[in-house]
Amino acid sequence: MRNLSLFLSVAVLFLIPYTLYLIPFSSAQANLPGAGNCLSFNGTSDYVDVPDNNYWYFGSSDFTITAWVKLNSISSGGAIVSQWINYCSTGGQIIYFHPTLGLTWDVSCVMAFVQGNTSGWTAGQWYHVAVVRNGNNFNMYRNGLSIANTTWSGSLPNYAAPLIIGSSFPGSIDEVSIWKNKGLTQTEIRNTMCQKLVGTEPGLVGYWRFDETSGTTANDSSPNGNNGTLK
Repeated sequence: MRNLSLFLSVAVLFLIPYTLYLIPFSSAQANLPGAGNCLSFNGTSDYVDVPDNNYWYFGSSDFTITAWVKLNSISSGGAIVSQWINYCSTGGQIIYFHPTLGLTWDVSCVMAFVQGNTSGWTAGQWYHVAVVRNGNNFNMYRNGLSIANTTWSGSLPNYAAPLIIGSSFPGSIDEVSIWKNKGLTQTEIRNTMCQKLVGTEPGLVGYWRFDETSGTTANDSSPNGNNGTLK
């Protein structure tokens, strides 16, 4: 285990010292082909900041977000992946992917969502999660099985905001992938969930393995160079 002493810059731009841990997979996951290191978040001040760019502008296009996650507590948990912007008077969010609550997104301050739930989850256990848009259909998968779905025909707003991984997340995250203009099928999710991606798969715009053992950079293993910074 290696401790990385980092600092969190919040909206008011002051710094709070904290520690981000880079740890190996639990022994329960050691047999997975994709096993390596992961990031453990304290649930309050740790996160990974990935700079804003056009890759996170989904609009009405298909997309997929996947990750391996382990929650310390099922009753609480922040976002696996989120993108925030103050386009409402009270602030808002473009996309918020939560392991048990599902996927939510705000459009003109009106919330839409694919609703997950807290049943079937166990604290301290690794799960593969995915959220997919194919046309007007949204699906959330856990370990390759659909657990929630909804339909929506709107377009996500294209506001400039960094992509955040692990915001207020109490647990561990690994193997985060983001695909644009490609909604993975259930078969594709199952075929790739237990192995590392090559990084050049069609539609893959961001892929963070979190295998670094030092420093403050979370390298993007896709060709797009969307490296994140551990905050």
